[in-house]
Formats: sequence, structure tokens, C-alpha cells
Amino acid sequence: MYYALRTNVNSDLPTLTLSKVCNMSNLAKSLWLQKKKMLTCFPIDEDGNDGNQESDVPSMANLEDDLVLIEEYEKAKLLFLIQDIYRIEDTEIEIKTLYRPPKNKSAPILICHHGAGSSAMTFWNLANDAYNELGYGSFLYDARGHGDSTESDHLDLSLEALTNDCKFVLQEFVRRHKPESILTLVGHSLGGAVFTNFLTTQYDPNEFNGVVVSGLVVIDIVEELAIRALLTTESFIGRMPRSFATYTDSIQWHLDSRLLNNYESAKISVCHLLKRGSGERLFWKCNFNQLPKFWNTWFPGLSKNFIVSTNGAVSKLLLLSTNETLDKELMIGQMQGKYQLIVFNKSSKTGHFLQEDACKQTLLSILDFIRRIELTNKLRSENNWRP
Repeated sequence: MYYALRTNVNSDLPTLTLSKVCNMSNLAKSLWLQKKKMLTCFPIDEDGNDGNQESDVPSMANLEDDLVLIEEYEKAKLLFLIQDIYRIEDTEIEIKTLYRPPKNKSAPILICHHGAGSSAMTFWNLANDAYNELGYGSFLYDARGHGDSTESDHLDLSLEALTNDCKFVLQEFVRRHKPESILTLVGHSLGGAVFTNFLTTQYDPNEFNGVVVSGLVVIDIVEELAIRALLTTESFIGRMPRSFATYTDSIQWHLDSRLLNNYESAKISVCHLLKRGSGERLFWKCNFNQLPKFWNTWFPGLSKNFIVSTNGAVSKLLLLSTNETLDKELMIGQMQGKYQLIVFNKSSKTGHFLQEDACKQTLLSILDFIRRIELTNKLRSENNWRP
């Protein structure tokens, strides 16, 4: 299923000081750093240094602030009426899942996969609006080693392992809930790579009891720039805060570091990233030090797989936070109309986590995408047409 390209390109050039304009190498560096900020979940400042170099963040909040945050976080999770643990056979791995059924059986369901170091609750804002405003259902899960799923220093976090988990989770979801509407995969960053790899290497509609995956939405990831950005990521991981005194402090760190720009969303998503440890401090659920050994498997081949996956049987949408340079595979696919591209206008309030920073715009883009799928399916049915 192919769509004509629809692009909203921001033509504004980055704001540069006079000294940087006069120095061509610094200009190129500034442009690259601006792109890199948008393509990695770890912030880099204008000088190429990490955004935060302290090992622990001192408390700037009180207990009452945290109690309010925790209450709001626990209330937010109630959006998902069904919260299950999916246990992978012959392993000790347990996957935490959250499901909000659609308002009616025919309404679409969004299947969401978060990026590296993140968690399912990065999609809470999107899922909440999708249900309340559109009646859509949402199914989220924490990948192994993330959120409330199994944690271990010895877990395989390669793309192959995450893709195998994806297939298992989707099959189990279909078996348990027997959805009657179309499924749209929504993957942010690494999640987009997992879904793309799943569709390319493991998706067989016959294995899902007639339930069809009709759409793939990949949020803010381009293979070439992502691979280049990873070169500086390990340095930042080594300088990330090891712990926080309060949830309020952790949220403020995310905002100050420009990882997130939407406070209302951060109040929910950040709380899901942390756990209470010894000494009452908060520690990361994800072991970031385990990620570098696997990330060379995550993105190579992503663009080609995105273009060729399912040979057009699944419609595709790429959402980017800023006007990035597409690599060769994406440029060819764009010219051939093999996917829909929407580029958001970059602003100080929109970063890599589009589903949080620009939730409304992201949801409207997905809504338009799904409606196009439904219209095409209707026309095919009426005309008895097949690709």
C-alpha cells in the first residue's frame, strides 16, 4: 500500500552567532550537533560536551512534592484497564504490558514500542489522548531490561532478541484479547528499528489469527545519523546521574538536559524509569552501561528494511522532529512514494521524544495516516482489488 509523499519541511536555518558564521568548520559542527541532539536520547551541548556531568543530583524538592507526583503517576497508570505480565517460555524473562481497549471493537489499536533507555509510559500521553479524543485502543510494553520488565546485567539486548520478544508479545496479545480492528505499530527510535525488523524478518499474517498489521509508524530515527550519534553516547552514559533524591529532581534533570520538553508528560514517563534503592534514593531501572555492547546491532540496515518490509503490504509513516538529511535508501523510497513522510517544525519545545513533546501533532499525524489506510482498505474491498 503506497501513499503520496506529504512533507511539512521547516526551512528555517539554525540561529548562529556571528563568530560561528565566519568560521565554516564551526558552522558545519553546529549543524551536525543540532541534528545529533534530535536523534539520540542523550543531550549534547553546542560544544559537543555532555549536558550533565554530575554523578548524583542533589535534592531541590521536598517529600510533599514527591507524594503528589507519585499519586498522579499511579492514577495515570489506571488508564490501562488491563496490566499483565507476559512470560517468555523457556526463559526467566517477564514482559510488563499495559492495554487500554478501544471504545468499540472496530476502532484501531496502537501497538507501541519505546526507545533505548526509555519505557512504555513514554506513550502514556499519546495513549490517553488517543482514547479520550478518538476512541482508539493502545497496547504498550516495557522491553526486556527496561521499565517493569525483567532486569538483568546479563540480558541479550540485541536487535534480534528484542525482535523475538516483539513477535512473542504480539502473538500473545492477539491470543488473549482477540482484537477485531486493525493494528498500527508505533515505534520510537530503537522501537522503530524493532518493529521494522519484525515486519521484515518475522511477520506472517497467518500466525496472528487473521489480525492484520496494517500500518507502521517510525518516530524520529534515521539510520545514518543515528549510527553517527551513538559515537558520543557512551561518554554521556558514563556521566549520567547515578541516582536522584526525589522524583521531582529527576524530572527537572530531564527538562534541564533537554531530553524532554513537556513537563506534563515528563511527570508520568520519568517516574516509570526509576526505582527506590538503598538509602531511599532513586535509581535507574535500566542498566545503561549494558547498552553499548548491543547498539551496533540496532540500526544498520534500518532504512533499507523500512523501505522493503512486507513489500508494501503494510503502509508506512516516518515522523521526524526536524528537517534531517535522509540517507540514500530513504531518499529513493521517498521519490518512489513507498512511505509517507512528515517533518515537524523544530522548536525549543520539540525534541527527540515527539510523542511526549508534541503529543497532539503526533496523534493528528497518526490519525490522518490510519484514516488513509481505512479508506484504501474500503476501496479495495468495494472494487475487489489487490496489489
